[in-house]
This record gives sequence, C-alpha cells and structure tokens, in this order.
Amino acid sequence: MDASSLFGLIGLTITNIAAVLTVYLRQKKYNRINYGVKNGRGDLYKQVGALYDLVYKDVGELKTNMAELRGMFNMHIQELPCCQERQKH
Repeated sequence: MDASSLFGLIGLTITNIAAVLTVYLRQKKYNRINYGVKNGRGDLYKQVGALYDLVYKDVGELKTNMAELRGMFNMHIQELPCCQERQKH
C-alpha cells in the first residue's frame, strides 16, 4: 500500500467520523428540545399536559354550572305549595 492510498483512507475515515458526530450532535440537540415520545404532533408530555389543563378547566366550569343549577333547583322546590306548607309548621 503506497502513501497516497493510506492518506486517502485516513481522510475518508476522518470524514466518516465527522459525519457520524454531526448526525449524533444534531440528534442529541433535537432530543433535548423535544424530550419524550414523539408521534408527529410534538412532544407527548406536552400534549398530555395540555389535555389535563383542558379537562380541569372543563371540570371547573361544570362545577360552577352544577352549583348554579343546584341553587335554582332549591329555589324552585321552595316555591312549591307542598314545601311552603312544611316551612310554616
């Protein structure tokens, strides 16, 4: 093996190592930004967090609506004639 082919192989090896390191570093950077299970819609942890936020917001709205309905229901029950007679006794 002559010197020119030896230097060619060393250059090719260095180029391959540089390409592999570049791909590794880009993948590492991408994984640091997008940590978790990736499914095409972004980070799964962020999706689940957003879903929990929406659920808790909806549950809060449902609780306030139920409180309003309960108050209206109690008011209508108290207006019934049979309940008014019981309150007098």
